[in-house]
Amino acid sequence: MKRVYLFLVLLAALAVGAGCSSDPDTPLGSSFLPDSLIQSRPGAVDQDTIFIGFTDTTWVTNRFYSQLLTLPNKMTLGRADGFESTMLVRADFSTAGDDTAKTVSSALLTLPTDPDIQVGTLGALFYELLDPLTNTDTLTSLNLAPNAIPDSNGVNVDRTMRTFPRTYSLPDSLVQDWIRGNQPHNGIAIVLNDTTTTVELTFSGQGNANAAFLQVFFTDATNTPYNITASGTFTTDLSTSANLRMSDGDTRRIWMPVDLSAFNENVLLHQAKLVITVVPNSASEIGGFAELYAPKDSVIGSSGILTGTLVSSQALDTPNGIIEFPIRNIVGQFLADSTTNFGLAIRYLSEGSSARRIDFYSSAAVDTLRPSMRFTFSYPPTFPPDF
Repeated sequence: MKRVYLFLVLLAALAVGAGCSSDPDTPLGSSFLPDSLIQSRPGAVDQDTIFIGFTDTTWVTNRFYSQLLTLPNKMTLGRADGFESTMLVRADFSTAGDDTAKTVSSALLTLPTDPDIQVGTLGALFYELLDPLTNTDTLTSLNLAPNAIPDSNGVNVDRTMRTFPRTYSLPDSLVQDWIRGNQPHNGIAIVLNDTTTTVELTFSGQGNANAAFLQVFFTDATNTPYNITASGTFTTDLSTSANLRMSDGDTRRIWMPVDLSAFNENVLLHQAKLVITVVPNSASEIGGFAELYAPKDSVIGSSGILTGTLVSSQALDTPNGIIEFPIRNIVGQFLADSTTNFGLAIRYLSEGSSARRIDFYSSAAVDTLRPSMRFTFSYPPTFPPDF
């Protein structure tokens, strides 16, 4: 209210001055004349920094991704750049129909690689998922059956994932139960069984032209291909960090509190920016963009903290490692209505498209590195005592 009052007074005074025909012409931007009506002095321009509070944090939103969220077409298995990837597939038995009355003689899960020019092999184990897999899942952990799925002989659980041949047998009785509905089919997790490898293979998901499928053969000499209805990759970051980590695939976001209690409401805000500093050599890729948004909630794990008002997006490959997000408009909103202030959150732009990470210094770092809000503002003009 005080700021509005000052501007109204100034406008009223200018209006009175404009109505006086005897007032000499004054070039715009020059100082007021000694005998002018206002005789005011413009407010000083100043800068200030408010450091982010010590409750800034990183939280995991999910670890499930595919290359295209709306049409998953790729799955990844193996290790690369410090990430370990697990493949997830779920067949669609809703069209089983007459197959429910047949007896399964064999079942082969076909997993084409994408592209086929890849080389190398990976050891893996197949596990049943205890929770249904869908393409919209945001998993933070995998709930797996205690024992691995053996091959068709019911003995060997060790699998060799490869470019060719690309079929992997499943126990007849297990597939029989899935088709008849005697046992729920929640999906299969294909888990890396080689902790030393740095190899990664990419397989075709259900959206690929050469898609994965489950071929089931019956004792009456018939067979049915069952499509994969859900597929994707569950990615785990094998490294840890004491800093603020933004990650994708193993999806982590950053939340920061915004305390404006020390901000003078009577100043005119010209510029505001959130400044964060990249930890050197922490990025797993060159380039990329980060997106800053104002969430609808500050409670970690709530649905409201995942969505909100977009503030701005900034490139991550700045030469000095300092990222600056303009926040003038959102700070103005927070000042106008403090009930909308749930802090600020940072995520990868195009989140869910790959496995990547980058670290920023947290509020525990020294002042030259810790996150801060930096403001440029001016004070109201001063008027004569008898104005």
